[in-house]
Amino acid sequence: MTAVAVVRSETTLPFQVGVIAWHPSNHWLAAGASRLAGAHSPVGGLARVDAATGLVRWHLPGEHLVTSMAVRADGRLTAALQRSSESAGRVKVLAGATGGTMFDTAGLGEVRYSPDGRFLVHENSSARTVLVDAATGQLVRDVGDGAAMAAFSSDSATLAVAEGSRLLLWDLTTGTLLATTPLTAVPMDMSFSGAGNRLVLCRGAKATVVDGRTGAVVATTTLDLPHQTFDSLRPRRISPDGHVIAALVALGVVGCRVADGQRLFFSKFDAGDFRFTGALEFSPTGDHVAIDRGFGVAPDQPRHGVAVLDTRSGAVLWQDVRDEVRAVSHSPDGTQLAAAGRGASGNGFVRIYYARHLELSRRRVRGRVFHVAAGAGRIAAADDASTATTVDCATGAVLVQRSHTGKLSAIAMSDDGRHVVTGSTARLVHLFTAEKGVPVWAARFGGAVNGVAIGGERIAVAGADRTARLYPRDAGADPEQQSPLWTAMHPQPVTAVALGAHHVATACNDRVTRILDIRDGAELHRISHPNGKATGIAFSGDLLAVGVTDGTARVVDATTGATRLQVTHPSDIVAVAISADGALLATAGAEPAVRLWHVSGTGQPLRTLPQTGPVTALSFHPADRSLAIATEAGMVSIVDANGVPLAHSTHPAAVRHLVHSADGRVLATACDDEHVRAFTTIPL
Repeated sequence: MTAVAVVRSETTLPFQVGVIAWHPSNHWLAAGASRLAGAHSPVGGLARVDAATGLVRWHLPGEHLVTSMAVRADGRLTAALQRSSESAGRVKVLAGATGGTMFDTAGLGEVRYSPDGRFLVHENSSARTVLVDAATGQLVRDVGDGAAMAAFSSDSATLAVAEGSRLLLWDLTTGTLLATTPLTAVPMDMSFSGAGNRLVLCRGAKATVVDGRTGAVVATTTLDLPHQTFDSLRPRRISPDGHVIAALVALGVVGCRVADGQRLFFSKFDAGDFRFTGALEFSPTGDHVAIDRGFGVAPDQPRHGVAVLDTRSGAVLWQDVRDEVRAVSHSPDGTQLAAAGRGASGNGFVRIYYARHLELSRRRVRGRVFHVAAGAGRIAAADDASTATTVDCATGAVLVQRSHTGKLSAIAMSDDGRHVVTGSTARLVHLFTAEKGVPVWAARFGGAVNGVAIGGERIAVAGADRTARLYPRDAGADPEQQSPLWTAMHPQPVTAVALGAHHVATACNDRVTRILDIRDGAELHRISHPNGKATGIAFSGDLLAVGVTDGTARVVDATTGATRLQVTHPSDIVAVAISADGALLATAGAEPAVRLWHVSGTGQPLRTLPQTGPVTALSFHPADRSLAIATEAGMVSIVDANGVPLAHSTHPAAVRHLVHSADGRVLATACDDEHVRAFTTIPL
């Protein structure tokens, strides 16, 4: 399987997970039980989970729920525990390797280690915030009232404690109180920025910047937030650099600049949300923010999944909607994202994603992208401004931008990423290098070019002049007017062409799909569909899939001409795809759904997969049976061979086409927002 959101490991736990905390090494994390919405008599528990394998190294069952956790660099894990029926709680320090108790004390609330690991701050049994020695648990000093928020500077020299009525700044080197600043309420989030000389606090629609040594208020800004009921009570998070605040609101997620409160993005969801809590966390670099996908879901609908947003634009980069997520956390180095909550079975889960293997790059081109091709490390995009653009997948850098005479009608890229071939209504076919745009050859047709395909060292072209032609990929004797290896005449315009290992397939307006010998263009077999025209043809080895506007689709053995499978749709078929092993056929009709079929089956669909809008394109991964689906609603979905959703990526406009590169490493998408995007697809 493959996915835009690449899962590294998954773990099932006997309790519903609501709190997670990473070890600084990025190798493991702790997962704790907490009360989840709609959960009755939840089971308590605490466990250590390995990130790479998902193995549970130890599990401590019990009745206690976890309210907060922190992991020290030496592997010590501190958890604040509370029984569901009691107000009293414990702060327990465990050995990360074994789960054994090192010491515990009465206490509640948030637990937090200093970055250097010397100190631990928590609320004690007397409702006071205390600073203790992280190694022994011995009291260092009382630093504030209970129900406070605490933050350490990055150098561990300063501790900020925000109470309901004041902010206290402590010098941890000398143990002295540096400053006291009046507050009106405990902030929703508080963080030192930069080298620790500034402290940012946020509550409601207000952001306050305080000098980290004197406590003097440097600036107060009003955030540009929507004015919805109770929005001021919802979670806030400050980016690691202290420059941006993300706020969960009833209609989505808003990002605002701390300096002036200006709104940077507003990611709206389809329905309101009436909760007052929710998972929200920036990545260590601040370029992404992760949320639980319950936000934006109507109260009577399942609240499933995790979503990751781009903080530059607010676009949803990807989301996974399989389970109810209640905690999200990036690993300290930002390479992984953990999402945890309650699975469909009622048990808990921890799912860890490769955070770096998501969207590789995006590049704006000159017009709306209607077709995209992918080779090794590169993408070729065709837009409605008659421009062909090649892009480096990893960086998004434009390699070539080539304007065409007439309307650009077709584009293809070689598997090795070296060459691009284009066709246009100006009756021309051009072959040029993908890296620098150097012309290799050109060929003129008697009509518009309707389709092009590259396979190995051959290029096939479908023309409105009733011809299908096969060309060599090299320049040949006359690069200015390349001569074909052969020309196959058709009774009407040829609308599409596909290249297999031994055959060429053509779709023609006479409602016949032909299978030609790749050696000389001789017609070997024909597939008649008198009630409709072919809308899609695709090879997998020697198997050819054909979709027709009469609602039928077939899989034909190109060697013998025998039909292996014929299926019927309730509407015109708009897209077909066949898996690399020839085992599965995917079809999409005018209705918003995709159907999966066993090629060796009885003609009954294996699965029918409803979609968010009309389907525009289908693409199987070249090394497995995972299927990518594009829709006019802007959603790209990845499903496995059984139709089980693996991941989604939301685009801001309709996605017109998508394709996997031949090596399977890249999924490229063509979007109406004038962007071409590259995603990694890593085998799971």
